Amino acid sequence: TTENTDEAKLQEQRLKSASGSISYTLCLVHHTTNLNTKPKPKPKRKRKRKRKMQHLQYSPMTMTMDQLREYVTAPSTNQQLSPNTILLHIKHSNLTTMAFPEFRVHLDDTIAQIKQRVYKSTGTLTDYMELSLFAADGTTLIATIPANASAQLLSLTLRTLRLENNGIIYVKDTDPFSKSRHGGLEDITQVKKFEISDEAYQKRGDNYRKFKEEQMKKDPSWTLQKHMQKQRQGNGVHANDGCEKENMGTENDNKELDISVDSRCEVFPGSRRGCVKYVGQVSELGQGVWIGVAYDEPVGKHDGQVN
Repeated sequence: TTENTDEAKLQEQRLKSASGSISYTLCLVHHTTNLNTKPKPKPKRKRKRKRKMQHLQYSPMTMTMDQLREYVTAPSTNQQLSPNTILLHIKHSNLTTMAFPEFRVHLDDTIAQIKQRVYKSTGTLTDYMELSLFAADGTTLIATIPANASAQLLSLTLRTLRLENNGIIYVKDTDPFSKSRHGGLEDITQVKKFEISDEAYQKRGDNYRKFKEEQMKKDPSWTLQKHMQKQRQGNGVHANDGCEKENMGTENDNKELDISVDSRCEVFPGSRRGCVKYVGQVSELGQGVWIGVAYDEPVGKHDGQVN
């Protein structure tokens, strides 16, 4: 304004006569002008609220003992499937006692592709493979694919045939020279056993008899189950590193199960294959002998640790 300018000039003349310098005047004039003007308010910044991370219901870090028990005892049909994926079960004419793993297929897979996958699971050649496709009830026949099927029939998809989830593929092996005929792959009595005389066995320096005699001299109460239990504890394969001996299961329980660590196994239902990593009791899961299995495929929901 005009008043502020005149007042500033008056103060400038006074300071010139007093100090003879103009540098202080410029500062004073600038400062006087700022005092008469209101500072501009700073714009308010909007604070962003941090969203809390939502954990999955069955995350391994938040999984309770009840949820773990429910998953271990639940059938494999609880596992989620995509809308275009179905689960089938294989039955073989020659392999009557063998249980095949889960057979997951896409609805757009052709019969030729299915026969190639069945060959990898059963060993039956595609040229000698006759397929019968049944519904989930096991009695309703949907289609029959002969061994010498035409190219048009082999190009059909499962979606075209309207095959249902949990359907059954019955494989008939027509190969007259198939190794699976007459129980060739199942009847162990047909397999020639390795035989050795007692004298030749005793001459071997690494036989089990000598090992057992040496252990019995050290500990008269020594058993193979106790020896395996000590090895499991030393390798750290049990469920809890701080568990006590009674939590590992009794000797009679392990003897009845006849299951050892690092042995191959197949879990039912679902025919999930894997390797045994723990045999014994787990107090957090309840009474009984629990078996920890590391699956070959990523179908589990935890890393094998209880605590």
